[in-house]
Amino acid sequence: MSVQKILISQQQPMTASPYTSIAENFGVEFDFKPFFKIEPLSSREFRSQRINILDHTAIVFSARTTIDAFFLLCEELRVKVPETMKYFCTTEAVANYLQKHIVYRKRKIFFGDGKPESIIGLIGTKHKGEKFLIATAESSSKDAVTKAFETQKLDFETAVFVKPVSQDIKDVNLHSYDMIVFFNPADVKSLYENQPEFKQEGIKFVSYGKSIVTAMNEAGLAIEISAPSPEAPSVAKALEEIHLETSVLSYNNENSLACMIALAYYSAKNYYTEVREMPTGEGFADIIFIPRKNHLDKPAMIVELKWDKSVEGAIAQIKEKKYVESLREYHGNLLLVGINYDKESKKHDCVIEKWNT
Repeated sequence: MSVQKILISQQQPMTASPYTSIAENFGVEFDFKPFFKIEPLSSREFRSQRINILDHTAIVFSARTTIDAFFLLCEELRVKVPETMKYFCTTEAVANYLQKHIVYRKRKIFFGDGKPESIIGLIGTKHKGEKFLIATAESSSKDAVTKAFETQKLDFETAVFVKPVSQDIKDVNLHSYDMIVFFNPADVKSLYENQPEFKQEGIKFVSYGKSIVTAMNEAGLAIEISAPSPEAPSVAKALEEIHLETSVLSYNNENSLACMIALAYYSAKNYYTEVREMPTGEGFADIIFIPRKNHLDKPAMIVELKWDKSVEGAIAQIKEKKYVESLREYHGNLLLVGINYDKESKKHDCVIEKWNT
């Protein structure tokens, strides 16, 4: 079945995204429709958890929605958060959002790189004696941060501050779509609350993330593509998986391949800034990934794309045209990436070489 119309169960991105490139290059139509919204718990709902915020000396945030809900509930419950309270955030973006509610420079704020291990690293031995409150969303399963705290045997409690509320999608004709992408178990809940008689029939479903897979399986929804997956552990394999599983991806030039690269690397957007057709050396590099300020431990990458040629030729072009010159400060931590798509075999080759000169 040809995939021409796709429903994404999220808000439409405000800026350019991989969806934009796919739509332009392959003529695919994307619709965006959130299946649920996030709302703060009422003070009554929060009190039912029997959590005393002031019993804790540090708060852990992983989303802006929980930050808003936390300070709203503190106001409603007349809880004055002391200036000595420490804030541990999973990412820099989440930490920066605290400025909406507190004077950032006067507080003790720490942030990680998005991984639970980074929060544990920030705590170390210096903050191990804190009593932590992990702000979470309503969920039936433990999140990765909570599991990491359990493993380290830290003193903590979890408290739910926000909950998903199903949006009204009763009038959405889901069978007008060839493919639907789900990201959260609340998407499945909303689907059947709004359309209890829904039958999948010929619709292809894509799941993104681990938590959604269980919910879809329990609902009896067949998953066409699950990302990320063990079957696609590398860039080349991920591209091949996307290409083979979705009929829309029939490349006809390097630009088409470039949008697939952008999609494959989309999950790394918190760590990298992507620059296309960057003037470097004696030409223009196809794609360059530059580590963000808080992730300078990660390598910079120069990606050269080839269509029906060779990965060796891609790497050679990077060197011959001196693309590395514009990234001098990353020498020693710079990767050269060559990717080629063979139109006959419909396979991708990928070579990654560390630049040390």
